[in-house]
Amino acid sequence: MKRFERLTLIAILAVLILFLSGSAAAQEKKSNGKVIGEWKVEVNGNGQYYYLTMTIAESGGKLSGSMSEQSGMFKDAPLTNIEFDGQNLSFEITVATPPDGLEKPWTASFAVGEDKMDGSFSNDQVGSVSASATRDKK
Repeated sequence: MKRFERLTLIAILAVLILFLSGSAAAQEKKSNGKVIGEWKVEVNGNGQYYYLTMTIAESGGKLSGSMSEQSGMFKDAPLTNIEFDGQNLSFEITVATPPDGLEKPWTASFAVGEDKMDGSFSNDQVGSVSASATRDKK
Protein backbone atom coordinates (compact mmCIF):
# COMPACT_ATOMS: atom_id res chain seq x y z
CA MET A 1 0.00 0.00 0.00
CA LYS A 2 2.82 2.43 0.77
CA ARG A 3 4.33 1.99 -2.71
CA PHE A 4 0.94 2.79 -4.32
CA GLU A 5 0.57 5.91 -2.13
CA ARG A 6 4.07 7.08 -3.05
CA LEU A 7 3.45 6.58 -6.77
CA THR A 8 0.14 8.41 -6.49
CA LEU A 9 1.80 11.31 -4.68
CA ILE A 10 4.57 11.51 -7.32
CA ALA A 11 1.99 11.49 -10.13
CA ILE A 12 -0.03 14.25 -8.45
CA LEU A 13 3.10 16.37 -7.93
CA ALA A 14 4.14 15.90 -11.58
CA VAL A 15 0.72 16.99 -12.82
CA LEU A 16 0.75 19.98 -10.46
CA ILE A 17 4.22 21.07 -11.67
CA LEU A 18 3.14 20.79 -15.32
CA PHE A 19 -0.04 22.76 -14.62
CA LEU A 20 1.79 25.53 -12.76
CA SER A 21 4.50 25.90 -15.40
CA GLY A 22 1.87 26.09 -18.16
CA SER A 23 -0.11 28.62 -16.14
CA ALA A 24 2.96 30.85 -15.68
CA ALA A 25 3.65 30.81 -19.43
CA ALA A 26 0.01 31.69 -20.14
CA GLN A 27 0.14 34.58 -17.66
CA GLU A 28 3.29 35.96 -19.34
CA LYS A 29 1.63 35.89 -22.76
CA LYS A 30 -1.54 37.42 -21.34
CA SER A 31 0.51 40.18 -19.72
CA ASN A 32 2.15 41.16 -23.06
CA GLY A 33 -1.31 41.08 -24.61
CA LYS A 34 -2.10 44.19 -22.56
CA VAL A 35 0.17 46.25 -24.83
CA ILE A 36 0.10 44.40 -28.16
CA GLY A 37 -1.93 46.15 -30.86
CA GLU A 38 -2.48 49.60 -32.30
CA TRP A 39 -2.77 52.60 -29.98
CA LYS A 40 -3.93 56.18 -30.53
CA VAL A 41 -1.61 58.43 -28.53
CA GLU A 42 -2.31 62.04 -27.55
CA VAL A 43 0.66 64.12 -26.39
CA ASN A 44 0.15 67.42 -24.57
CA GLY A 45 3.25 69.45 -25.41
CA ASN A 46 2.63 72.37 -23.08
CA GLY A 47 -0.77 73.19 -24.57
CA GLN A 48 0.00 72.00 -28.10
CA TYR A 49 -1.45 68.60 -28.87
CA TYR A 50 0.17 65.98 -31.08
CA TYR A 51 -1.57 62.83 -32.26
CA LEU A 52 0.40 59.66 -32.81
CA THR A 53 -0.29 56.08 -33.78
CA MET A 54 1.75 53.44 -31.97
CA THR A 55 1.88 49.79 -32.99
CA ILE A 56 3.29 47.13 -30.68
CA ALA A 57 3.81 43.50 -31.72
CA GLU A 58 5.36 40.41 -30.19
CA SER A 59 7.58 37.88 -31.91
CA GLY A 60 9.33 35.07 -30.10
CA GLY A 61 8.38 36.57 -26.75
CA LYS A 62 10.06 39.88 -27.59
CA LEU A 63 8.17 43.15 -28.07
CA SER A 64 8.76 45.42 -31.06
CA GLY A 65 6.99 48.54 -32.24
CA SER A 66 6.82 51.72 -34.24
CA MET A 67 5.18 55.12 -34.05
CA SER A 68 3.88 57.62 -36.62
CA GLU A 69 2.75 61.22 -36.22
CA GLN A 70 -0.67 61.72 -37.83
CA SER A 71 0.16 64.89 -39.77
CA GLY A 72 3.25 63.23 -41.32
CA MET A 73 6.05 64.76 -39.25
CA PHE A 74 7.46 61.20 -38.94
CA LYS A 75 6.32 57.74 -40.00
CA ASP A 76 7.04 54.26 -38.64
CA ALA A 77 9.81 55.40 -36.30
CA PRO A 78 11.06 52.30 -34.45
CA LEU A 79 10.59 51.91 -30.72
CA THR A 80 13.76 50.67 -29.02
CA ASN A 81 14.59 49.25 -25.59
CA ILE A 82 10.95 48.24 -25.06
CA GLU A 83 10.24 46.92 -21.57
CA PHE A 84 6.94 45.80 -20.10
CA ASP A 85 6.61 44.36 -16.60
CA GLY A 86 2.87 43.67 -16.72
CA GLN A 87 1.94 47.14 -15.42
CA ASN A 88 4.42 49.64 -16.88
CA LEU A 89 5.60 50.10 -20.45
CA SER A 90 8.76 52.01 -21.32
CA PHE A 91 10.67 52.53 -24.55
CA GLU A 92 12.87 54.96 -26.43
CA ILE A 93 12.26 56.64 -29.77
CA THR A 94 14.18 59.18 -31.86
CA VAL A 95 11.95 61.44 -33.98
CA ALA A 96 11.68 64.90 -35.52
CA THR A 97 10.38 67.25 -32.86
CA PRO A 98 8.94 70.79 -32.89
CA PRO A 99 9.79 73.61 -32.86
CA ASP A 100 12.98 73.03 -34.93
CA GLY A 101 12.02 69.72 -36.59
CA LEU A 102 15.34 68.15 -35.62
CA GLU A 103 15.49 64.54 -34.50
CA LYS A 104 15.70 64.13 -30.75
CA PRO A 105 15.82 61.02 -28.56
CA TRP A 106 12.82 60.56 -26.25
CA THR A 107 12.14 58.22 -23.38
CA ALA A 108 8.54 57.15 -22.84
CA SER A 109 6.98 55.69 -19.73
CA PHE A 110 3.34 54.57 -19.40
CA ALA A 111 1.22 52.96 -16.72
CA VAL A 112 -0.88 50.38 -18.54
CA GLY A 113 -4.55 49.81 -17.76
CA GLU A 114 -7.33 48.01 -19.57
CA ASP A 115 -7.10 49.38 -23.14
CA LYS A 116 -5.65 52.67 -21.81
CA MET A 117 -2.22 54.02 -20.93
CA ASP A 118 -1.20 57.19 -19.13
CA GLY A 119 2.33 58.50 -18.98
CA SER A 120 4.87 60.85 -20.46
CA PHE A 121 7.61 61.43 -23.00
CA SER A 122 10.79 63.17 -21.89
CA ASN A 123 14.18 64.27 -23.15
CA ASP A 124 17.03 66.40 -21.87
CA GLN A 125 16.31 69.41 -24.12
CA VAL A 126 12.54 69.75 -23.86
CA GLY A 127 11.78 68.14 -20.50
CA SER A 128 8.67 66.06 -19.90
CA VAL A 129 5.29 66.18 -21.62
CA SER A 130 2.20 64.21 -20.63
CA ALA A 131 0.63 61.61 -22.90
CA SER A 132 -2.25 59.17 -22.92
CA ALA A 133 -3.09 56.30 -25.23
CA THR A 134 -6.18 54.25 -26.01
CA ARG A 135 -6.24 50.95 -27.82
CA ASP A 136 -7.63 51.24 -31.34
CA LYS A 137 -10.39 48.61 -31.52
CA LYS A 138 -10.91 48.44 -35.28
